[in-house]
Amino acid sequence: DEDRQRTFEDTRAALSRVITFLKDHADVPHLSLVPYQHQTIGLVRFFAQHPNPDPQHLVLLRRWFWQAAELGPIAKLGNTGTLRTTTTSIVGTSSYEDVASLLQLTEPTPPAFSMGTYRWTSADTRIAVCALSCRRPLDPRNQLPIDTTAAIEHAGREALRQLARRTSLPLASTIANRVFAPIEDSASDDEWVDLLRNSSSEILDSLALDSNLVELLTTGQHQAFLEARSTVVSCGVQHFLEARTERALPVRPSIAALLDD
Repeated sequence: DEDRQRTFEDTRAALSRVITFLKDHADVPHLSLVPYQHQTIGLVRFFAQHPNPDPQHLVLLRRWFWQAAELGPIAKLGNTGTLRTTTTSIVGTSSYEDVASLLQLTEPTPPAFSMGTYRWTSADTRIAVCALSCRRPLDPRNQLPIDTTAAIEHAGREALRQLARRTSLPLASTIANRVFAPIEDSASDDEWVDLLRNSSSEILDSLALDSNLVELLTTGQHQAFLEARSTVVSCGVQHFLEARTERALPVRPSIAALLDD
């Protein structure tokens, strides 16, 4: 019983470190937005083995996290095999060796980002929501930052409201038709359009919009609006991933770790 209680306490402590890592280093505003289960389990095991890793190794861990997110389950292994391989790669020798082992699993070329239907259980949706959250969206009513973590905690998938509701166009069901809204949002669609029409370029940019997109939305050109916004969001997600995966950079231990050796 004492061993089991200690295990629970250690796991809770590791999970707390995982949440801190996700928010402070990986730009993931909410635990529900981790794209794949093996990433969560891998992070818990990593921080259980290495409670206070070198800051440079946290950068490498962030690279693994987003490389794993864009790659998905390892080919031919499936979800279960990927989970098993991820956990067995973390042996506790050193934080650098473990994260380097994880990065070896994500070396294959990832598929291009695909904007499918907006589904909270979809990895592509989760990645895109993280990218939109990283833009630090501003409330068009008062120019204040929207607390995306609190909004997701409060409303889940509805933390991102639809822009063009009165259409059945295929792209209307994707994240191209969504924008972060504050918790206490009660504005109608027409009121939101008016708010966006009168917003500064800074506010619009924080919401992955611009004046041309708002004009298309305002004038009811929904097909053109959704196509253009789809391009904006897709490009934003691609830049978001490239800045965090850093696939072209070498994998090296920190200077402090080299001196310790």
